[in-house]
Amino acid sequence: MASAFRAYSQFLAQRPFAGNMVTSATLFAVGDALGQYVEGKETYDVARTAFGPIVTVWFKFLQKNVNFGSQALTTIARVGLDQFVAAPTIISTFFMVMSRMEGKSWQDGQTKIKTTLVPTLQANWMVFVPVQGINLIVPLQYRGLVINAVNIPWNAYLSMQNSAAGSELGSGKNI
Repeated sequence: MASAFRAYSQFLAQRPFAGNMVTSATLFAVGDALGQYVEGKETYDVARTAFGPIVTVWFKFLQKNVNFGSQALTTIARVGLDQFVAAPTIISTFFMVMSRMEGKSWQDGQTKIKTTLVPTLQANWMVFVPVQGINLIVPLQYRGLVINAVNIPWNAYLSMQNSAAGSELGSGKNI
């Protein structure tokens, strides 16, 4: 196991962007596959996995552009941007894209966002504010690994939220 981690670390050191893209895509796919399994999908929807590599680009952006005089202030600013700017945007986009991929209307997607975004964000903040507080001081090349390992159960939860919201559209029930 140690030699596998050394090889992985060496790959990340030599090709950090490619390594994190592969890590993100792989671990996101595992979480999404688990979520699709829980939803009862009979075939795996590969297109849903496209969201995974976004985190690699985002972490690189934060690392390069959000830096202050102290590590604490830098971490707080990065977590704040991650959780109060990126998270609502990514989660809303996820729900809209999933709605459209499911053949639903733009209005259905907006309804899904209106009914599901706030409780999903609240759950997100309970998990990811502390995780990102730690993760954003982890060396950059390992951040994708850390966050995507946490994303495995999160993506299953997100898929269940998406499925629940989709099944409730038009039923008059609150999600």
